[in-house]
Amino acid sequence: MSDSARAADQFAAALSASLDEHPEATAERVGTAATAERQATDAGDRIRVEGDDRTLLIDVAPAGEFPLSEDWGDLAGVAGAADATALATCSGRDCFLRSLDGESANENDAADFHYLDLRDRTPPEAASGLRDAVAHLAETDRFPAQSERERVAGLLRALQGAVRPRLESLAREAAAGDGEFATRFEAGTDGADAISAAAGQYAYLLAAGALYETIRGEAAADGEGGPSRTDGVDALLADPLDSLAGGLFDQATAEAITNEAPGVFETFPHDSAVERAVADLLGALERRPLSAVEGDLLGELYEDLLAPAERRADGQYYTPPEIADTVVRWAIPEGLTTTSDGVPTVLDPASGSGTFAVAAYRRLAALCPDSHHGDLLDHVAAVDVNPVPLVTTALNLAVQRAGTETPAVRARRASFLDLGPGTAFPDLSPDGDPSEADSSAAAPAFDAVVGNPPFVRQEALEKDHYRRHLGAFADGAYADGPDAVSGKSDAYVYFLTQATRFLREGGRLGFVVPTKWLMTDYGRSVQAFLADHYCVHAVVGFDHRAFDDALVDAALVLLERCSDPGRRDETVTRFVRLDESTEVDAVLDAVRSGESTAGQADGSVADGGALRDGNESDDGGTAPRPAPDEAVVRTRATHRTVALRQSAVTAVESGKLAPFLSAPALAIRFLQHPDLIRLGDLAEVAYGNKTGANRFFFLDETDLAEWPIDDRFLAPAIRSVRGRESRVLTAEATDQYLLDVRPYVDPVPDAETAADGSLDARVKAALARDGYDALLAYVEWGEREGYHERQTCADRQVWFDLGSLVRPEIVHPKFFDRRVVPLWNRDRLAPSNAVDGLSLRDGVDELVVLGLLHSTVHEVLLECWGRAEGGGVLQLMTYEVETLPAVDPARIGGDSREALIDATRRLLDGDESAQTDLDALVLDVLGLDADPADLRAVREALVRRRRRNGDGDAPPAERVDDRGTRSFAVDPAAGR
Repeated sequence: MSDSARAADQFAAALSASLDEHPEATAERVGTAATAERQATDAGDRIRVEGDDRTLLIDVAPAGEFPLSEDWGDLAGVAGAADATALATCSGRDCFLRSLDGESANENDAADFHYLDLRDRTPPEAASGLRDAVAHLAETDRFPAQSERERVAGLLRALQGAVRPRLESLAREAAAGDGEFATRFEAGTDGADAISAAAGQYAYLLAAGALYETIRGEAAADGEGGPSRTDGVDALLADPLDSLAGGLFDQATAEAITNEAPGVFETFPHDSAVERAVADLLGALERRPLSAVEGDLLGELYEDLLAPAERRADGQYYTPPEIADTVVRWAIPEGLTTTSDGVPTVLDPASGSGTFAVAAYRRLAALCPDSHHGDLLDHVAAVDVNPVPLVTTALNLAVQRAGTETPAVRARRASFLDLGPGTAFPDLSPDGDPSEADSSAAAPAFDAVVGNPPFVRQEALEKDHYRRHLGAFADGAYADGPDAVSGKSDAYVYFLTQATRFLREGGRLGFVVPTKWLMTDYGRSVQAFLADHYCVHAVVGFDHRAFDDALVDAALVLLERCSDPGRRDETVTRFVRLDESTEVDAVLDAVRSGESTAGQADGSVADGGALRDGNESDDGGTAPRPAPDEAVVRTRATHRTVALRQSAVTAVESGKLAPFLSAPALAIRFLQHPDLIRLGDLAEVAYGNKTGANRFFFLDETDLAEWPIDDRFLAPAIRSVRGRESRVLTAEATDQYLLDVRPYVDPVPDAETAADGSLDARVKAALARDGYDALLAYVEWGEREGYHERQTCADRQVWFDLGSLVRPEIVHPKFFDRRVVPLWNRDRLAPSNAVDGLSLRDGVDELVVLGLLHSTVHEVLLECWGRAEGGGVLQLMTYEVETLPAVDPARIGGDSREALIDATRRLLDGDESAQTDLDALVLDVLGLDADPADLRAVREALVRRRRRNGDGDAPPAERVDDRGTRSFAVDPAAGR
């Protein structure tokens, strides 16, 4: 059975099930769609569905067939003969519904249709959607509401879906039989399946090019006419990249694009089926009112083109249009008139498919309604290293005013990091002086830089290339030395630093970036750079419900270039968390709120956190301006804002800024409490025993039955804490041992002889002399297995000697799932390096620290300090455990100390009711008026936010905070 026949059968069965509520409804195959133009061996299928007063004929197109073809008249005649009142032409991914009432069997009525995207629907879901659309048509004589943009997008998607498989098949055949084509092809593409990727790009360019050619035809002068449909098909198929680049860019940019992959698309095979599909698309587009199409249409189609693996490799992630609109509207404020013509200049340094460039164009059009299409395009500049997305950007801009002739789009095909502010777009220098073009130190040109830079991890970067531009700042201080941007920075950081060179004083930058810079060790250098160059106005993060997890690990950074340190320090930085999908105006209001200094004389909130003077309500009001040592937390129905002076943000020594964005207010108060110190002040924090060969060094009872090693060489050990329910580690509870030869190795006399004289050999000779044959045999077995050649083992004088084992009082896991449980290592087991060990400093009470670490306060602090890794597991690196804020035991005295020790003992003995007493004591020590139940709710909320798969029993994190405005003092050094 052909794929199209299989699709027809599945669709028919699904339709039948979908119409079960109508007793007389039936679904049946009524024949095979064979015409003179179609191959009989790959014919489509037809399904007839009857129900009540309507009959639907579904034509399932064969593979490679555009489902809204020029055969409309023939199909309508067939449908009429079948007494159908509606006709649906479908492929496996797209469906077009048309009415057959009245005179609709006219070929020109093919322009009147309803589109259904079947890509993410099961056959039953697709059938249900089609049934609902037919029912709506029968009941109202109208199609369901649908924008012209959705219909045009459907046409372009359908073309891609129709021709991509055919193009891929033809290209594989060509590569197998034509060595020259295969060589060209491999030279011009990347990826594990280069043929599939190139076929997708070719299909996309054909669809996008058809749209562009149609719009160019509309823009042609009266009487002259645009290119014929045949000419348009021939030009696109000959080489879509070359055809489009030549019409969209200046000569230099066009050549840079087409030279990227010489000959790949020019020689890409196609056949009559592809030609017919492109011609059908052009015909369908000619009947559409394209002037009604708005927004980033081609960007969405480009997103469809990229497989997830391709996006990850290039760090490409599509930005929802409303996010781009938010960034652009903030970055290009009203009344901005820095250029002679009053139109601001905007740069997107990593344009991708053009989402931000389109948003910038539309913003300029709204602010400058008298400006012509070409004038607006002159003020939007785009850069991308990849040719296909850059062409998409240009197409996206070109189609913004259908029916208007489009000049060359201002774009560069280059790595943004290779450009200088005076060389990238020399005619956009501040005075319009092209003489600046030769100076990489020329004054920057742009009023705004916006975009979504690539998310590529630092391990995949060519560091010299990415860091070279840092030498242009402050005598190279950010390239090397104590102020240097960390070499562990990911790609987006370098786009931030490079973009700084392109912004004028007072210019604004708006980027979508990962949130890692708010949490990681390298983030501190990024924060310092931003503090040196920008007023950091806002960081906007997203709860998973706001954009379906698409941006849950990303944030907007909204910055203003500023050389005045005093003004930077006085700037109010707002950390805004969007908890629900929110309109652009509401996001901008949250970012801008608090511009007024209503409240006290200095604009601060009265200490204590209550609402004052009617200044705030849940429905509106202006948030007060925080004092220099104050945080103002404002919680609303859709978002939460934490506002601080930038000087306070800059002073946070740990660099852990993410809690301001995501943590509940109570957790932020913990982090800022003056009675916190670093956990490293109480204990030496180090990872457990690193063996280099756990399979050799860790032994259990089964191993010892085979190798009866003397007990003096075995230390009770713990290899993993996963799955342990007890809070106490004991020797009785483990069957693991760690090989410990150090006490034996130390006194081996220097006079011990061996053939090679090495300490390793002398120890083995001593083992043989002293009769420890089992251990010697085990070591020799290990050498036969090659363990002694592993790097960690080979670096030791005696490869099987781990040195003095680490036996800490407390074992602290590195990874946490639902519960965070440090373990009391009562019997001083030797842990592996899968955990961290806390060896308490002199004078530190073991039970007091255990009590503090088993409190829910500690769990909350951990959730704020660590990072969610794969599967939502919380991870803390060893340095993060060391810097983790902890309650200072010196603040606990007298009765409180004794009560805390008592609660700790009960908890360690298995009395879980002691948890509430312990939490109440710690909250009392901190002087916080909070209930232990509220504390547990905060912890559960943070865990659920991290895991994002809660069952609904506990309130989500965004519901833990009461609505309103509160303030509390901030201590940037807290927990240092």
